[in-house]
Amino acid sequence: QLAWSLMLSGQIREARQLLAGSVAAATADLAEAQDCSLGLAAAYRALGLSHVAEPGLEGPERRRALQVGLRFLHLSSNWITRVFVEVKADSAIIDNSAWPITIQESAQEHMAVVRELMSSGGAAHKSGARHVPYNYRHPNLSVAIVSL
Repeated sequence: QLAWSLMLSGQIREARQLLAGSVAAATADLAEAQDCSLGLAAAYRALGLSHVAEPGLEGPERRRALQVGLRFLHLSSNWITRVFVEVKADSAIIDNSAWPITIQESAQEHMAVVRELMSSGGAAHKSGARHVPYNYRHPNLSVAIVSL
């Protein structure tokens, strides 16, 4: 809630730093992180919105902020999807929880960012992981969350 209050008061970069530190701490142990999937979904959503809502950016800086924001919104969706699977697709559990929006509203946020990106030349940028083989498997993980 502190990060959200910071964003509402215009201290977006401070909120982003707080959120990034919280997410880093919460995901230091991925096995434990899975116990708070809904909280991580909310944190990644707030990180995404902190990039999307940053004032004063124009041109390439605005476009990059939208791309980064969309990536965090995708990560949020990955974690919310994990919750959705855990509760056997009972969307009411998510929609009526402390999660601040419904699944439909989350999808609409994604689409709003995509529409803005499309209006400036396309939503995508080249992947940074060009040298990772398609069949790579980390030996210590049995589940991986991937955002494309």
